[in-house]
Amino acid sequence: MKLIQLGLVGIYVWLLDISYVYFISPEYAYMGYIYRQHPSAVMIVISMFFIILPAIFIKKELDKPSELVFWILYFIVYIPVVWVPNYLFTLQPDFIYTNVLLLFCLLIIGNVNRLPAMKFTPPNVNLGLLKIIFVITLLIFFLYIFKVSGESA
Repeated sequence: MKLIQLGLVGIYVWLLDISYVYFISPEYAYMGYIYRQHPSAVMIVISMFFIILPAIFIKKELDKPSELVFWILYFIVYIPVVWVPNYLFTLQPDFIYTNVLLLFCLLIIGNVNRLPAMKFTPPNVNLGLLKIIFVITLLIFFLYIFKVSGESA
């Protein structure tokens, strides 16, 4: 099962590679997403190492919602942030330091759910008073919005 998971990560990186070269770079070159040349083999190996390493240690079963959030962060944020710089510059020490830091942060996020849950008792709150405070705050907010929007017209 882990081999299938790693294969799917590889397919995702391959599709990200194709989408960057043929879709993202031509459309967003004005924002700096320029395709200069294909990355060197060293950069590909380093990037794939940093991409596959978390996938090796991630649990494949989802027991908590935070694990789903971790997978979403891994695919939508972490992998593109590690892979796209391959096209933007050549191998630099900052590239490796950034990937190490990102990996460290991802591992922290992935292991937060292993900490014991905090137990606390909710404070006693008068619900009537809370509703009154909410309505007054909402009215003040709307009055402020009307005042600000009337000044610009």
